[in-house]
Amino acid sequence: KSAGQGELKMDYRGSRDGFQEILYGKSKPVLWNPADTYWTERLRQSWRDPKYGGNSSDILPDAPTVIVTSRLVLVMRPDKARVFEVTARRPEYRNRTWKLLRDLATKGWGDLGGEPSWGKLRLAHSNPLESNSGTQTIALIFAEYRRDNPGATPASPGFLAFMGDIERSVVKFQDT
Repeated sequence: KSAGQGELKMDYRGSRDGFQEILYGKSKPVLWNPADTYWTERLRQSWRDPKYGGNSSDILPDAPTVIVTSRLVLVMRPDKARVFEVTARRPEYRNRTWKLLRDLATKGWGDLGGEPSWGKLRLAHSNPLESNSGTQTIALIFAEYRRDNPGATPASPGFLAFMGDIERSVVKFQDT
């Protein structure tokens, strides 16, 4: 190492877990990059709350700097990705990613140009009650559904059926 240089150790964990570890003193990171500014505000407020020690000093700068933003990403094997990409160009699926995922979950890959042996979609996403990206997933499903059904609400039976078809394909809800 040269003078002024150090080592950076990356530690991956969910925003909620990071929040709790910092709040309870189990972790003292130099840089914390939660999934959403919600967690920085929650940490700032909890840090001063008497229930958690009532600290008088700030734990975070006044305006945390956003250093990374990301989109929701779909990951699949290359052979399935090729079929997905071709199928997504069909008129009925253009700008209808969740409709395509729903059909893969209910009809299977074989009905949409893939190998029948691939079976039906097996999806993984984070728990919407525990993770921003899980909540974002549900919100994106609803936003797409509502485009075709302008009067729909999150409680509409049609939306619940649409979402249910997709969510039944989830093999495991991850924490993050």
